Amino acid sequence: MDVKRIKKWDSLAETWNDAGPPASPSPDDLKIYTRFLSRAIKNVDSPKIMVLGSTPRLRTLVARLEVPVTCVDISKRMLAKTSRLVSHKNTRERLVCQDWLHLDLPGPKFSAIVGDKILDNVPYERWSALKERLIAHLRTGAYFITRVAPQDRSLCESSFHGLLKKWAGLYDDGVLSLQKAASGLWEQALGASAQSIPGKQSISIFNEEIKYLNRTSLKPSEAALISEFTKLFGKSFRYEWTAYTLGNVIDALAEELTLVNMDRAGDYAAARRQPILMFENSG
Repeated sequence: MDVKRIKKWDSLAETWNDAGPPASPSPDDLKIYTRFLSRAIKNVDSPKIMVLGSTPRLRTLVARLEVPVTCVDISKRMLAKTSRLVSHKNTRERLVCQDWLHLDLPGPKFSAIVGDKILDNVPYERWSALKERLIAHLRTGAYFITRVAPQDRSLCESSFHGLLKKWAGLYDDGVLSLQKAASGLWEQALGASAQSIPGKQSISIFNEEIKYLNRTSLKPSEAALISEFTKLFGKSFRYEWTAYTLGNVIDALAEELTLVNMDRAGDYAAARRQPILMFENSG
């Protein structure tokens, strides 16, 4: 196992909470996941689903489908923390602590493998290894389903303060709660941090600017938002995520995994840029 990645997710488990969309799936996202998964298990003998990661909202959704589920996460601590937040307990859910890149589960293959923003959490240069493991565990004609967050090139060279002002304004106007504004700020600041595409992105790029802003006299809404942002995501500042385009995703999974469906939520600002994709394993 990748010890560095285990330490990352063990650390994040200590303060993990559901910050809401776009950091976690929205109600509209969950409806799309439900529709895609229902298609994946329809008219299938002995269907079974694998969940990559331990997203509570997604595990609650899958539990309602009443099929055997295997939930795979690299961190035992994250599995334990998020399991307390799953609102619909599933007696047919099995928890497995494994690295997705070395996934090795014996027994019958799966009707669907699903996970929220899976590719964000795997370095671009390791996507081929992930694809190989997905294919090894999917039945022919089965599906890989995930939400993606392709890079918004319009964010390049944005300052953290500029993004803070934007989301604080939405909070000021009563459009968003403080938590949702912090979640939106996280997504856009992370996107603005990308140095190359495909490549890596990390809030640590803005560390000095954030420290400076915390020493200055900000508008009350900006001060409240940066405080909420730090409370929700401060543990994540030093870690890296993957920057990519939608084309990168389709090209990387091409041949064995064919894109057969795509849909977008409509209940949060970033939804149009974060579609849920459904790939079929062509065998």
